[in-house]
Amino acid sequence: MGLPNQSVVDINEESEKSELNVIPNPLTQNNTNNFKDPADWTNSNICRNYIAKFGYDQNIDADFTSSKRTYSDYDRYCSRIDTQLATQVTDEINYWKAVLHRVVEVIKFLGAKGLSFRGDNEQFNKINNGNFLGTGKGTPSYLSSTIYEELLLLMKNDIIKIILKELKAAKYYSLIVDSTPDIANVDQLVIALRYVLPSGVPAERFLIFIPNSGHKSKEMSNVVMDFLNSHNIPIENCRGQSYDNARNMSGQYSGLQSRIKSFNSFAEYVPCSAHSLNLVGTCAAESCNSATSFFMLLQELYNFFSSSTARWDILKTYLKKNLSVKNLSVTRWSARFDSCHALFNSYAFIIEALHSIVDNQKEKAVYKVEANGLLARLKTLETGLMICIWNIKQF
Repeated sequence: MGLPNQSVVDINEESEKSELNVIPNPLTQNNTNNFKDPADWTNSNICRNYIAKFGYDQNIDADFTSSKRTYSDYDRYCSRIDTQLATQVTDEINYWKAVLHRVVEVIKFLGAKGLSFRGDNEQFNKINNGNFLGTGKGTPSYLSSTIYEELLLLMKNDIIKIILKELKAAKYYSLIVDSTPDIANVDQLVIALRYVLPSGVPAERFLIFIPNSGHKSKEMSNVVMDFLNSHNIPIENCRGQSYDNARNMSGQYSGLQSRIKSFNSFAEYVPCSAHSLNLVGTCAAESCNSATSFFMLLQELYNFFSSSTARWDILKTYLKKNLSVKNLSVTRWSARFDSCHALFNSYAFIIEALHSIVDNQKEKAVYKVEANGLLARLKTLETGLMICIWNIKQF
């Protein structure tokens, strides 16, 4: 009998302790007592409870050399009963992760290069199915237009978050707004911000294309303010505005710049330097009738040869390598210099090409007359002077 004050619980605890002394923990015994081998484990409550408590971990260091049944496959005994199923699920997860990673890389590449995604159809392994579907082979997964548009949207949101984080660190910024039509002739409003990074390097970040609700300054002002407010960009930190010289943008009293200034008087307006220079060159040239007529001749000369592959081939037979006629640009004054420079270097060859068209009996009469008219205008003294004046850099 135990002590008078000893409870039944104490007696049971002592009993378990005595059993523990008799039946050691199989995970902590050394090989000398051979308790590493499950075949030598005593079938007791403590052993069963231990196995129930620690599961398959109690077999990690087990030695099966003396067991009645030897398992050649260690994982078969020491792993889960659904090991093959778990391995299959893991392999499936890794496979689709790799597929998604490849899809994301393709989207990033096409987006960075400004290439189109869609083609004439959205069928996998078909020709003319676009750059996105045409980059891969295999099972069509994660490749629908809705999937890559969603991935593009997620990427855009992450990029905007990074830009806003940079902007928050910089605090002050300048606002750049312009409108431009896309290939579908849909007018879109472009919003960009310019600020200084903590390293002192200026950064100019494009943020978004917004369908333009109108060309009036009030409508564009509402769009800009809604965008700034929706992204928690305080207008009070704006220190500059930069737009083109259009009246609805640069107007002193009702233009976009004046409306933004009504919200923040520190947002100084600075017109676009490139657009201003282009306007200066255009207005200076248009003030002279001879210059206007000369540039019209350059455009007509380009249109005459480029509108027909046959006439373009005739021009190429007379021109030397790397020489050609150039098209004028409405917005880039430098393109006019390129056109003048091309005519300056290939004047004699263009004259010969026009003569060959005029003398060609198989050519249509309307084109022969047009070529003859271009020849007459090219041979005038005024045209020769204009070619030299607009290429004064060459002398």
